[in-house]
Amino acid sequence: MDDESLGEGEYRVVLDDITASGRHFAELASDTESKYFIPGENITVQAVAYSTSALANVAYSAVRTTNSLFAAINDEQNTAYISNFRHLENLDVYISNLDYNDDNDKLNIATALQTTDLDWTDFRTKTGNNPVTVSDGIWLSYYPTETVAAYCPINPTYDGFSNIAFNYDGQYHSISNVTANYAGAAGLFGEVTDLTVSNLKLIDFDIASTGGDAGALAGSMDTCTVTNVVAYHSKDASGKTITATGNAGGLIGSLDGGTVTRCAAALIVNGGGNAGGLIGDASGLITSCYSGGHTTGGVYSNTAYNVTATGYAGGLIGNAGGTTITSCYTTCSATGATAGGFVGSASGSI
Repeated sequence: MDDESLGEGEYRVVLDDITASGRHFAELASDTESKYFIPGENITVQAVAYSTSALANVAYSAVRTTNSLFAAINDEQNTAYISNFRHLENLDVYISNLDYNDDNDKLNIATALQTTDLDWTDFRTKTGNNPVTVSDGIWLSYYPTETVAAYCPINPTYDGFSNIAFNYDGQYHSISNVTANYAGAAGLFGEVTDLTVSNLKLIDFDIASTGGDAGALAGSMDTCTVTNVVAYHSKDASGKTITATGNAGGLIGSLDGGTVTRCAAALIVNGGGNAGGLIGDASGLITSCYSGGHTTGGVYSNTAYNVTATGYAGGLIGNAGGTTITSCYTTCSATGATAGGFVGSASGSI
């Protein structure tokens, strides 16, 4: 193939190309000739060279094995390993065609382990940083309704298997500099159900939802469990915010019936609905969490609040309906139609 980076006799076989439409693994594996590929399985490749015009020895290359969607998998433990943003995005069924069934002829991935720190700016640079539209089908967005050149929130759940709980373990690594501008629920994850997230740092996220809820970790979470996850803006994150036309939270925009334990957030949050330094609108159990406020020269500004809402605003949670809050605190300033230093509105136990 015509590639100046390759030497004579060298060839590149592309299994998953994020810079052109029609070349994602799921698309390449959907035609008749490739129908036997299972998205996420390991693929072993060996080149064989021979002559059709003269007697010659047959030459065999070394055997190489790679995974079609992730850094690696452990299919016995239904686990995928994540070492770059493409692996992370491939957890979304829409992007990768990762599949699940009860017959055990699919991988049935249920756990993802992050193996290193991930930086969205670095990933964009390495993949060409192409400012193209969705019609080109590259990494910037995989959903046909979205046209923004930004990270597209993912949803690691299986269609038709809402009872399958997916587990994402950051293994105390970080994810940095994610920018998302999305019409629906926005964050690292979008709108998710039965998702468990643990041991993860989210640094300098700039998240906007123009038609839903927003949080650094997720826009909307239903019956999810979050443990040991922190989200914060560094001192160099000027202008980065968590903003939504709906509910906005430093960590989660909206939490419905979930559990959040030993988590923290320190970001600037603006909600068109309810807003909180940690969670915008919550029902469930919140334990041993805090939200940190931003100051200038060690002083809160009278005009610039950490949390701003059209509805309820709270330093920790905007609207805590039916929520049990235990061993939590906040140092955020908050302003809204109804505002509280801790919560804007509550019906539960604190």
